[in-house]
Amino acid sequence: MAVAAFLDALAAVLAGTLLCAGMAKLAVPAHLSRAIGELAPAVGSRAVVLARVVAVAEVSTALALSAPAARGAGAVAGVVLGATFAGAGIVASNRGLGMPCGCFGRAGGRSLGARNVAFGFILAGSSALLLRVGSGGWAAPEGLPMLGTAATAVVLAGWLYQDMIRDLAPSLGLRGRKVLQSRGTG
Repeated sequence: MAVAAFLDALAAVLAGTLLCAGMAKLAVPAHLSRAIGELAPAVGSRAVVLARVVAVAEVSTALALSAPAARGAGAVAGVVLGATFAGAGIVASNRGLGMPCGCFGRAGGRSLGARNVAFGFILAGSSALLLRVGSGGWAAPEGLPMLGTAATAVVLAGWLYQDMIRDLAPSLGLRGRKVLQSRGTG
C-alpha cells in the first residue's frame, strides 16, 4: 500500500510538471523553437512545429500518467521524453550553445544544458520506476491521481509565474505589490 501511494505521488508530480511545461510551451513556443533552431539548424522554420510537438507530447504524457489505466503508456513516453531532454542537454553542453531552453514557456536566463540533462535523467528514471514497479493494480481512489496532477500543476505554475501574477493583480482588482507601493504603504 505504501509503495502504491508513493508511485501515485511520483506519477502526480511528474504529470503536473509535464502538464505545466507542455501547456506553457503550447502558449509560448518561441523560446523552445529558438533553442531547437540553435541545437538543430537543419530544422529551420519547422522548429516551431517541433516545439509544439514536444509540448503536445508533454501534455499527453501528463494525462496518461494521471490515468491509472494509461499509466504504463505514460511511463514509456516519460522515459522517451526524459532521454530526449537529457540528450539535448548533453549536445548543447558539448557544443557550448547559449540559447535558453524555453522550459515552461519562458526565455529564462539558463541555457539548454546541465539542468536539462539532470531533469531528463530524473524523468526517465522515475518513469522507468513507474513502469517496472508499477505494473499491477493501483491503490489510489478513482480521481485522486488526476487531482494530484492538477494540484502539482497549479502550485508549480503559481511559483513559476509569480512575477506575472503580481503584474496582473491590480488589473484583477487584487492588492498586489505595485498597488501597495503606489499608495506609499509598501
